Amino acid sequence: MTSPNQPGTSSMSLKDRVRRLATRPAAKIADVRFMAELFPVADAHAARLGDGPAGAEHLLLAALDLPDGTGRAAFRAAGLDPDGFETALVSQHREALAALGEPGLDTLDAQLDDAVAATGAPMSGKSSPSGREMFRVVVDRLRAEHSQLTGAWFVLVASEQTAGTVARALDAMGADRTKLADAARAEIDTFEL
Repeated sequence: MTSPNQPGTSSMSLKDRVRRLATRPAAKIADVRFMAELFPVADAHAARLGDGPAGAEHLLLAALDLPDGTGRAAFRAAGLDPDGFETALVSQHREALAALGEPGLDTLDAQLDDAVAATGAPMSGKSSPSGREMFRVVVDRLRAEHSQLTGAWFVLVASEQTAGTVARALDAMGADRTKLADAARAEIDTFEL
């Protein structure tokens, strides 16, 4: 349970929460529509970056791209360029590969393209463990708060990650995690269907 003094916690009044609960059936339909947009965009990001199954970083990229605009607004409110996340992500991948003595991303992209072309198989469409975990955390918190699924939820959960690709990319951007969490929470609390 979070306290009102923690970053990213809700400041909604009881009246606002009751109103939000009353609109939940419509919100569920909107949630399904949101997911129908989110997952293909995340898969497309993963495929374009040559990363295989979509992970937490691809879900965040997708959340920043979706029309609800809450993910991008949270990034901007925290003083971050939403488009800079992908740049930081690619940089983190390159640094990790260099540290392992692996070939550059261009070489790996070409190898992946050749492998996919040889099999004729598209990407699996399944998410990686980090993607499944991020989505599970978002859904658990969404249910606990009887809230609407928006891109800002993915930003909020990303801001809380302390390890992994998302955390390293946010660190590379110089993200103030508390400011980012607060900005995401503000977007969540003010979002209207």
